[in-house]
Amino acid sequence: FISQVETIEIQPDVIAKVVINERTGTIVVGENVTISPVAISHGAIHIEIQAVPVISQPSPFSQGQTVVTQLTTINVYQDTTVVTAIEGVATVRDIARALNALKVLPRDIIAIFQALKEAGALKAELIIM
Repeated sequence: FISQVETIEIQPDVIAKVVINERTGTIVVGENVTISPVAISHGAIHIEIQAVPVISQPSPFSQGQTVVTQLTTINVYQDTTVVTAIEGVATVRDIARALNALKVLPRDIIAIFQALKEAGALKAELIIM
């Protein structure tokens, strides 16, 4: 019995983390970091994250189960009427990509991530170096 227990492979849970180096503007994001629905305004930058539940109903007599998922939309824009929309699960990577497309400075991106954490929308540990 003990030899069987010793051969079991265990996948440890990975803690969701965002690591920010303020001096260099470097942001490192783990793969399982998500963001809850939230609206952010930072200077001329506006970010809106919305999540809508989607219900997938199986066909009758198919032995399937009803599944509820989230359809998430992220809108990022500046006062210059540029709009960037991201569909799917709201991740830090998606928001960073949208902000980079708007040429937002790393200092502003860091401030936005700090505000997300303070608001409870960033579902990860935030480490600032």
